[in-house]
Amino acid sequence: SYLSLGVAFATLAIPLAFGARWTSAAWALEGAALVWVGVRQNHHLANLAGVVLVGLAGIAFAEYGWKHDAAYPLLNGNVLGGLMVSLSALFASRTLDGFQPPEILRLPYRFSARVVFAWGALWWLGTGFAETLDRAAPAQHLPFLVLFSAASAVIAVWIGRARDWKTMRRAACALFPILFLFTIGVQ
Repeated sequence: SYLSLGVAFATLAIPLAFGARWTSAAWALEGAALVWVGVRQNHHLANLAGVVLVGLAGIAFAEYGWKHDAAYPLLNGNVLGGLMVSLSALFASRTLDGFQPPEILRLPYRFSARVVFAWGALWWLGTGFAETLDRAAPAQHLPFLVLFSAASAVIAVWIGRARDWKTMRRAACALFPILFLFTIGVQ
């Protein structure tokens, strides 16, 4: 019960201490931590709250967080915040994938794990694409987008194999049509 109270007060206090961009990033991390604790302690409400918090963190970051031409390329609050939302969602998805809930809750857990994975993958790609479009010269957009997509596919395959994560390996296959469309545009 103390952990629940601490999480609730931390969630309410974060916006008072930080700006919108860092609040959303902190909420994403807090949501992933809630999912981890919920799985460890078999608390379904904590898992639900964590998934919702990761989703709300992404919405808040998209609404209030992105600033164009902020600081250095790749080393700025835009990329770091987007990565926090993405990696938190992917961590929550992986954690939910490994959980064995009661039979009646198995389908909702699998569905929420897939939705949170898609949310994390979209944030990964969206952050990379937005940073590319924000920083690169217009003539270099397409080559950098191809490079980023190819690197993302390689990373997804590597993580999928290293962690025996089928969802991640399937996501790598989903990047191939995007790469094909980009390479048609390059020629």
